[in-house]
Amino acid sequence: MYLFCPSCHSTNIKKNGHTHYGKQNHQCKCCGRQFVRNNNHTVSAWKRAAIKNALKERLSLRATCRVFGVSLNWLQSFAQVFWEQTPADLGLSPQLVRKVKKLQVFGIQADELWSFVKGKANKRWVWVAYDPVHRLVVA
Repeated sequence: MYLFCPSCHSTNIKKNGHTHYGKQNHQCKCCGRQFVRNNNHTVSAWKRAAIKNALKERLSLRATCRVFGVSLNWLQSFAQVFWEQTPADLGLSPQLVRKVKKLQVFGIQADELWSFVKGKANKRWVWVAYDPVHRLVVA
């Protein structure tokens, strides 16, 4: 069986040490790509399409990794490329954007948080009222 580069399909290959798992590492003399023979870590096209759908559904990245059996590093780089392809205006016309803005009703938003002061017995709450239209903290 002939060994060829997965990038440029050249057969001009040399051995290039071993991976930390002990597998033989190869390097293409033409393009410099390093690879391991019979590597089964590639993600198929149908799995990539399913992962795109999961990202559109706003599932957490770690949940997507668990469901599809991919690494977090691979998913983050895949998601970054996928999100960069998304248009900034999401394909909406300026007229439609103005209509949507007119339909939005803004009000005061409230949020709370709590923390400990000097010990767990001294629990303190902080409440914030925010006006998103004028970008002001009301109280």
